[in-house]
Amino acid sequence: QQKMAVFRRVFEDDGSPKITSEHFSTNKEEPLKGELASFISSIQTGDRPKVSGEDGQRALDVALQIVDLIKESTEDPLMKEVPIKS
Repeated sequence: QQKMAVFRRVFEDDGSPKITSEHFSTNKEEPLKGELASFISSIQTGDRPKVSGEDGQRALDVALQIVDLIKESTEDPLMKEVPIKS
């Protein structure tokens, strides 16, 4: 089994920040293999897929945004053009 925790920063009614956490356990499995097996099963049984095409597109969009943020954070700041506001 594989364990994971999700941490979120939330704000109390008074505006003060608070960190919350949720803990999960899951069977250790290569994610793409599991997704493909689920997709094939939905085709064979005629059941609705667990993950829709729209969900997949959103996940891809988020992943690409993360890649862009990583690239931006690892660029040499001296080599980056910064617009000057007048």
